[in-house]
Amino acid sequence: QADTENTNLYLGIAKINNVYGGGERASATTTNLQIENSDIGNVYGGSNISGIVNTATINMTDGTVGTIYGGNNSGGTTNTSEITINNGVIDAIYGGGNKATSTYTTININNANVNNIYGGGNQAGLDTATITIGQGDIGNIYGGSNQSGNIVKTTINISNNPLISVDNIYGGNNKGGSTNDSTVDVRGGTIGNIYGGGNEAVVDMPNVQVQNATVNNIYGGGNMAGINGDTKVTIKNSNINTNIYGGGNYGTVAGNTKVVITSSTILGSAYGGGNGSSAIVDRNTEITVEGNTVIGSATSKAPHQGCLFG
Repeated sequence: QADTENTNLYLGIAKINNVYGGGERASATTTNLQIENSDIGNVYGGSNISGIVNTATINMTDGTVGTIYGGNNSGGTTNTSEITINNGVIDAIYGGGNKATSTYTTININNANVNNIYGGGNQAGLDTATITIGQGDIGNIYGGSNQSGNIVKTTINISNNPLISVDNIYGGNNKGGSTNDSTVDVRGGTIGNIYGGGNEAVVDMPNVQVQNATVNNIYGGGNMAGINGDTKVTIKNSNINTNIYGGGNYGTVAGNTKVVITSSTILGSAYGGGNGSSAIVDRNTEITVEGNTVIGSATSKAPHQGCLFG
């Protein structure tokens, strides 16, 4: 198949199994996909088997999609992908490709119901991934990739909007691969659990910032996953329904943990370290509590509630 400069696909009321912004085995300079009220199995911003795509753009205003990939499917590469969802129901979104590498990915959710969002690819890595949630009902957000693939930097931004609901946020990857630097910046919404690290995937340096939000649990580290460096957790003007941990959930931290809590309410307890016997912090823990923060309530029972642990 011959290479092309620009491709433009408009998908109205239609039912399609697979859509590729690029070609079967071809390159493209730019691809543009507009999805409006379609029912689609899989969407790829890039090509299928091979080919280089410089910039892939996917915009969805409504409809139902099984999986959206910003990049290619099984081969080739996509340099930059941008996915914008204004409405719709989607099972999974990948900023990158399925088994094909990418460089830069951006995912913007202005309103949608999505089960899983990955800044990276399924079995593929990339350099930089940015996810921004403006409104919507989301299951899990992973800053990085799913099964494999290394990521240099991930950023997850949650806007200050009470109409945002997220079950779990992971700064890093899901099942495999690694992330160098992860940033989780939550400015509002209702969140189940926040992990600065990955879910069974290593992160070097995670950073968690939470403001004006309601969260069940916050972990500076990962979920059953290690941290190679330090963790940092900063919480301000927020309500924590259960606990705060500087470390991970059954995950180690090779460096230091630092937690700063300002003008917030914690119904459970705050820990400088992690949760579980394997959540070891190799170096130092530090917690600062200030600004009329309240830990526990009149009915709290130690040690599970109303306590501060270094």
